[in-house]
Amino acid sequence: MCNIYDDYNNLIIFESDISIVKYEEFMFFNLWVDDSYNVELIGQTQSFCWGDSCKFPSIKVIGNPGNYTIKLSINSFGQFSKFDNSTIGIPIEIMECNNNYINQKFESNKLKSCYEPKCELSCGQGRCVNINLCDCTETLYTGKYCNENYKLNRKKYLDNIILSTTVVLFIITIVLIILTIVNRKNPKIMGGGVDFLIIILLGSIIRYGYILLLTKERTTTRCYLIYLFNNIGFSLVFGSILVKTLRIYRIFKINRQQNVGIKKGNMYAIIISIVSFHIVVVILWSLLGRIKVGSAYTNDKKVYQKCFYSKTSVLCVILNYTILLIGFFTSYSIRRVQSELREHLNIPVYVYVITMGIIEFINLQDEISLEVQDLFGSLGTIINTSVILYFLYISKFFDIYIYKNVPKYETIHKM
Repeated sequence: MCNIYDDYNNLIIFESDISIVKYEEFMFFNLWVDDSYNVELIGQTQSFCWGDSCKFPSIKVIGNPGNYTIKLSINSFGQFSKFDNSTIGIPIEIMECNNNYINQKFESNKLKSCYEPKCELSCGQGRCVNINLCDCTETLYTGKYCNENYKLNRKKYLDNIILSTTVVLFIITIVLIILTIVNRKNPKIMGGGVDFLIIILLGSIIRYGYILLLTKERTTTRCYLIYLFNNIGFSLVFGSILVKTLRIYRIFKINRQQNVGIKKGNMYAIIISIVSFHIVVVILWSLLGRIKVGSAYTNDKKVYQKCFYSKTSVLCVILNYTILLIGFFTSYSIRRVQSELREHLNIPVYVYVITMGIIEFINLQDEISLEVQDLFGSLGTIINTSVILYFLYISKFFDIYIYKNVPKYETIHKM
């Protein structure tokens, strides 16, 4: 701010009532420097006198270190006559930039500014390194203010391996369905129950859909399909194996003398009941909106989308575990009579029980990331499906086509 005096050292008073002042009565001035190569004024450099003073506008001075002069020149004299001594100089010194400050081109294209990093919002666990710029490199977060989680990126090479393996299994399964139908009258195939063998293969195909869904990002629709494909596939595959083992168990452990198993209608009823239970559960969840997709976080704070099922899903887990335990018990009980029926059910049941138990256990652990859960779910399903395909199908077709091995026992227990 500066004041203007007349030749008699009297303070000149300018009009201060905006309602009566005239534009031509304003005294305007501007600020400038005579070394524009080394110094630059940033901000409003023109203003006017008002009341009893001429206030400097808010400006910022940037430039190279050194001593300079800011000039104030009157360029419009208003109600006064033009006079010669209308410029004054204000000496300034630009100091060296402090090491704790930033010295770089920011407000000018040719001169550097010296300023302190300042962020309007907190950088959280990050560090403010410039104007509204946070450094998040030493944190687990990202974003302008280090308040956003990194997105969990799936390992594409693992997904591709799983997808390729699933496609191969799908092709093998289709071939096995054809071979089963073609050889349906062969004693080895008849002994295993053609219809139940095909149901197992169809259930395996449904479970391949479950594997494919595990490689995709979660949506509400995919959450429904994941549950359906997993549990319906389980019901068809292990349900069929369960009724086969129950039938053999009934023949050799309960009605050994009568040699009577479970009626086929009852076997179908067991499988249909398990499938129907899961379908009804999903329908109820859908009507009540009990399946949600929400954000979840890994231990290193990466965010991903996760399916959140109703608390009643515990009942579904209990049902599946009950079926697994019954299958395990009956399979173990008939381990010494398998050769009589030429059905290799023991190893498939054991592997299925172990893998499904591990998968269910891992899926119940909230602290385990979705990526790990999906990996175990995919690998476990691939392993138990491969074991089932080999022991219930491939080994039989090897006997039929490669070894030409015909059973020597006379009675075939048809299912």
